[in-house]
Amino acid sequence: MNGPHPTRLQIDLGAIRHNVRVIRGVVEPRAQVMAVVKANAYGHGAAAAAAAALEAGATWCATATLPEAVALRNAGIRAPIHVLGYTPATLADDAVAHDLRLTLYDIDVARTAAQVAASAGAALRVHVKIDSGMGRLGVFSDDARAFITQLRTLPGLHVEGAFTHFSTSESDAANTRAQIRRFTDATAGIDGLLRHACNSAGVFAHPEAHFDLVRPGLSMYGMSPFDLGDEPLTVRALRPALRWRTEIASVKMLPDGAPVGYNQRYRCVGERRIAVIPVGYGDGMRRTPQNAGEVLVRGHRAPIRGSVCMDQCMIDVTDVPDARIGDEVVLIGAQGDERITAEDVALRTGTVNYEVTTALAARPEREYFSS
Repeated sequence: MNGPHPTRLQIDLGAIRHNVRVIRGVVEPRAQVMAVVKANAYGHGAAAAAAAALEAGATWCATATLPEAVALRNAGIRAPIHVLGYTPATLADDAVAHDLRLTLYDIDVARTAAQVAASAGAALRVHVKIDSGMGRLGVFSDDARAFITQLRTLPGLHVEGAFTHFSTSESDAANTRAQIRRFTDATAGIDGLLRHACNSAGVFAHPEAHFDLVRPGLSMYGMSPFDLGDEPLTVRALRPALRWRTEIASVKMLPDGAPVGYNQRYRCVGERRIAVIPVGYGDGMRRTPQNAGEVLVRGHRAPIRGSVCMDQCMIDVTDVPDARIGDEVVLIGAQGDERITAEDVALRTGTVNYEVTTALAARPEREYFSS
């Protein structure tokens, strides 16, 4: 077949821009938007997603690692970029060279980073991570003020900001309020400090914590951090940006009792019309024991049968009698009057929507368009 492989991701940059504008409507004029594009923008493509977010009014970007940030710079992204995760102090000169902000929370790492940056001839801009109750990276809230004061004595560093991360902002308001209080107490009255705390759930559920910047990730791509029915009304204005499609590669009629796939984990109950689609866990499908998934064919739901293979899987199109080789198959997205969301896939496979899209592999080509 000429042209791209039929298994591909269709990314609606117009939806990303729309979602950023929705978020801006919630947080402005108090806070600016830091678009989180780590992990290849949750599977959507980091450079394209970052550009779309900035076009829609985001003013910062965030990644998890230094290489992710450098890749954005190499792709032409010129906005401030904050590296949220751990970066070895010996790479501080790379951060300076690419005008990146690093995260600090350990004094020994900070001293080394300051020396490396000073030897590069410029100050390294840093944001202090404060552990307000996540139990992950960060200096403890009670120690944060002294830590920031100490960092500001180190030549080669410019302490630009401080931030924290909520552990339950989508589910436990009381715990989140306690985190907000600890972070506020730790940073109150410190001049010249950009403060940020809100992830996607915090953006919509905790306006008191918008501070100077907010860090939407999931919501920027049109997915919700809340359980269905529990989300604030503004979340319902978001539009999913990703559609995952392939097409039928084979259709055959199998008799009653015929096995389908590896280890014969499924046997036909009655005569079944089984189609093969060229997509598998090598593309990012989840291979779960239940294989309770389904796809859309000609606007109808078709169940996945047998084990998901690396490059293929099988679906039952008995109830879609017109299904033929070349027909479009949708794994995430709309087809006709039906829709399968990342949340649907997460519920069936025992994970979260974040993982569903982030796990999408490099193999499916990303196609970009604007609705």
